[in-house]
Amino acid sequence: MLPAMWPLDSVIMTHYYTAKGNFKAGYQFSCTGRFGIELLSDGLNIYFVRSDVVLYVDFEGKVKEALKIQNTTENNYYWNNFVFAKSKEIGDVEYVMKNDRGLFNLFASSYDQLIVTDSIGQQVIFYDAGSNDLPYIVAGSLCAVSIVGIVAVVALYYSKAKEKHPQGTYDKKYK
Repeated sequence: MLPAMWPLDSVIMTHYYTAKGNFKAGYQFSCTGRFGIELLSDGLNIYFVRSDVVLYVDFEGKVKEALKIQNTTENNYYWNNFVFAKSKEIGDVEYVMKNDRGLFNLFASSYDQLIVTDSIGQQVIFYDAGSNDLPYIVAGSLCAVSIVGIVAVVALYYSKAKEKHPQGTYDKKYK
């Protein structure tokens, strides 16, 4: 099984599908920060980074256990290399999360694709949210570049005006 995750404001929806693409289970929870999900044989762990808490939830959606996670070197290693790993192998199938936005990957806050590679090397894009986000990223980038450009032009204009009118003479001209 593999997860598909996407945030809707602070409400997170997670759906699990079998390797053949059949729906297995779905969850919804609130989270205002980063989170990680680990699939288990009889449920899943939901890791909340900001609060250092893990919830163990079964496939019926019942919370079976809630634990506070100690901030240790071993736990940090586990978070970084297992919970937040961008690739996982289950059997002879590899699951990779990546961004395919070109230069706009610099501004990405999450992965937009889940790519599945089977035992013979055939790749399938299982989930692709990049086409939904790209227009917003392009528009935001253009706005940011425009604002920086306007500020640069105004600053250049005023620096040139100061060169033409030394200290004190600029104000006297308009009195």
